[in-house]
Amino acid sequence: MSLTSVAHRHETPVPFWVLRHHTPSPVNSVSFANNNTLLVAGDAQGRVSVSSMVDYRPQFFWDAHKDSILRADAWEGYLVTHGRDNCVRVWATPETALNPHGGTTALGIPKLVASVEVNALNYYGADGPLHGWLAVPNILESAWIDIFQLPQRIRVAEAVGKLAVVKSGAERPAIVMGLCLEQRDSSLVLAAGYEDGSAQAWTLPIHHEKLGQAELLWSSKEHTESVMSMCLTPDKSAVLTVGADDLLVYTALTPNALSKKYSTQHPGNACVAMRADAHVVAVGSWDSFIRILSMPEGILLAKLAYHKDSVYSLAYARFDTTHTLALGPESSSEDESVSLATKPTPRLMAAGAKDGRITLWDTHFTTEDARW
Repeated sequence: MSLTSVAHRHETPVPFWVLRHHTPSPVNSVSFANNNTLLVAGDAQGRVSVSSMVDYRPQFFWDAHKDSILRADAWEGYLVTHGRDNCVRVWATPETALNPHGGTTALGIPKLVASVEVNALNYYGADGPLHGWLAVPNILESAWIDIFQLPQRIRVAEAVGKLAVVKSGAERPAIVMGLCLEQRDSSLVLAAGYEDGSAQAWTLPIHHEKLGQAELLWSSKEHTESVMSMCLTPDKSAVLTVGADDLLVYTALTPNALSKKYSTQHPGNACVAMRADAHVVAVGSWDSFIRILSMPEGILLAKLAYHKDSVYSLAYARFDTTHTLALGPESSSEDESVSLATKPTPRLMAAGAKDGRITLWDTHFTTEDARW
């Protein structure tokens, strides 16, 4: 792979579109759905939107929570939202949505179909399929992790990560800052990043829809500051973490895996996302830049500049059947006549920031990227 950088070619990358309907509220979550024809976003006022990637207009835009959105995403036909009001909520989309051809159809409001009370007193995101499992910090102690089974809303694992001796005061365990959960054939793999810069991963066997004892895969402390965000690699085989320091850390989800550390060349990183081909990682920072690194080399390819303040959320295009949303007949995003995003490439990326804007990018950073 050629690592010729955008800067070396004297090009200045710019977003191909900017969505402003969340302005001025900071955008804390962005994710693509329905084969990247929809964009789901959540902001600091508790509002969630679902926008068409054909005409970039919101099809749904409503008050989903009473406090900031931590995460909003589509799962198996439903919307799942997680707020700092201590709730994870599941929504069904209505039959009525904004007409993508400019008609008078009113914005619909999704219907709340389930709600789970969780601990949301710290910064983290939860992951897991709707018809399966949900991982969140323990309701009493944010250093431990509970797992719920959905849609039954039954807690099936409690206080994962709890030590035999629980310390208090200055020696109290660090709180959870990020979570990733992945189901493999007969087990769950859970990874967590913590306030003290450490990270851990476990495997939990599944027996007839019940979980067995969590077994530690690895425990490490590569970050010198708090872990601020983590994500799974596209093939779900590893996790990436970024934090208040300048590090990007890659760790495989295998027993006793050793971490690989890369420098983002700037401290204060808030979010991370890996492209579908696993060759490129984007890191959003508090200094308003999005830094693009090659993988596995870790070379800085570009600094994307548009936002005026911290970049809080990133998402690359994804191609799967899990992250889908059931839409009514008037809200189809299959119009072939409008934009390049109707046929997205793996380069497609969304970024949400403190300035309330969502930028959309389709920039190639290596010579191989041009083939898409």
